[in-house]
Amino acid sequence: MTLQCLAWKTNHRSFPGLFRNGRKRPSTSVSSRFASLSNKKWKPFDLSIFLLSSNDELTPLPSDELAFMQAGLGKRTVSLDRDLTHVELSRLLQATYPKMVELQDRWLLYKAGGGNGRRKMSAIPLEAEGYTGAMLRKVSGGGKSTLYIVPLQDELDLSPLPASAPEFALMPKASCKHCFAEMPLQMLALHDCKCASHTSPDLKGDVQCPIYGISFPVLLIEEHASHCGQRTEDTTSPERELHPETDDISCEEDVIMWLKSKVDTSKTFELCVSRDNMFERGLKLWKRNKKATPINPLRIKFLGEAGIDTGALRKEFLTTMVSGIEQRLFEGVKSKMPKYSVNDFDEELFRIAGEIFATSIAQGGPAPRFLQRWCYNFLVSGKLSLDQVLDPSLSPLITTVAEASDMTDYIADIMDCGYTGKIDMEHKEHSKVAIGLHVMTKRMPMLQQHREGLDIYGFSQVMQAKTEECRSLFVAGDDESVDSYYITSHLAPVMSERGCNKHHKETQILEHFQDFLHELEVAEPDATSEDITTVPSVMQWITGQAHRHL
Repeated sequence: MTLQCLAWKTNHRSFPGLFRNGRKRPSTSVSSRFASLSNKKWKPFDLSIFLLSSNDELTPLPSDELAFMQAGLGKRTVSLDRDLTHVELSRLLQATYPKMVELQDRWLLYKAGGGNGRRKMSAIPLEAEGYTGAMLRKVSGGGKSTLYIVPLQDELDLSPLPASAPEFALMPKASCKHCFAEMPLQMLALHDCKCASHTSPDLKGDVQCPIYGISFPVLLIEEHASHCGQRTEDTTSPERELHPETDDISCEEDVIMWLKSKVDTSKTFELCVSRDNMFERGLKLWKRNKKATPINPLRIKFLGEAGIDTGALRKEFLTTMVSGIEQRLFEGVKSKMPKYSVNDFDEELFRIAGEIFATSIAQGGPAPRFLQRWCYNFLVSGKLSLDQVLDPSLSPLITTVAEASDMTDYIADIMDCGYTGKIDMEHKEHSKVAIGLHVMTKRMPMLQQHREGLDIYGFSQVMQAKTEECRSLFVAGDDESVDSYYITSHLAPVMSERGCNKHHKETQILEHFQDFLHELEVAEPDATSEDITTVPSVMQWITGQAHRHL
């Protein structure tokens, strides 16, 4: 055997792929290899996108994704081609998210950094032709990363959409086992928690409330129970029964029970607000909601929280709204009257304030006990009456005119109030009346609009028929703010057996808590910060509301 044959056999055994049939395999050049790859057909790829509600620099929390999904936003998956243009991408996103039509192409794509939790996002720069399919594939790593759609100048509504909304048209749906309502699978989990019909095997017939003695359908009895259970005192006595007629109203509690009987439980008035800007967002969403009215049971959902409103969230929201309305739309020291604000009147904020006041009284919130007497009299009768008119700017003028011995120095100020009569000591009383009328007449439109809002429950009917019984709900009287005695006197702790060491420690805890409340009372006069802890704020932390229970 020659050396050449021996070498070939050795190479054939070591490299069989290169020496076949006695010949060396032809080598493939690099250029031809890349040419074959370039001719390979480019397949579409799937890209995960997430539509945010506003211009935010951080990714949403995982707990917020369900709230985004219910509002028609959140995460979706789209299929993109290589030759996709920016215009085609915009049309595809509008078809996927119908709410993006409002944006009118005022959006950008963002990409999140690595890590867990809320991550900082950075904008994806546009090419000369805008966003293209090839560019998005490269940026997303072939569809492995989620891209976020961020509105630049708009803010999308996060209120939950009905199950029949077009945003859920392509989602798989299923029917509820108890009420047979059809909805997307993602919404069925939350619906099952509050579906009233699964609490009773019989979906037909009525169930009688043991407190009011009124029969309700099975599907609505749980809704009624959330309001009925808010009463802290014994409600089974005959004198505390629910009175459907105004003739039977004899006290403040009867007024509240009459208003509760006017709540329409056929729908729910649902709001999804943020805790960071609860008052301003609450006013906008209250005015914007068209699916129900405030006469329906109010249900509150805080953005980013998984809690279900069984009464406490509603009380917290109403407490914040009544306090915010007092500071924003009313002026005065202890007793207040509406501010003269044409802008707020044009936006119908005084009507919304009236609706919130009526809803708060009827559904377990605080009463607006800060109005002046003449304001309440106007809400009742629609007529003006000079009864303790206190204006921050003109009340000092009334006092000065009453004590003046010479009216010469006050002629210009009195004439500015619209008085055209003779100004001298003999007509001093006429001047004082003119100043008071000037204060009241320019606020009449605000009070009239406020009166229309209160009438959503037919409240004006009760106020006219039972003026004195309703007065304490509106007029500022004695100081009824929560103090340390009110909290500690209403505590009913379940303690251990008397005489044991555990009972002694529990008593010490209660005493320390009482000392803590007393220290807060001493510090309150010097409190200047909005975030400082006060006795009413402790009350709100415990019960959800900072006022004395109605």
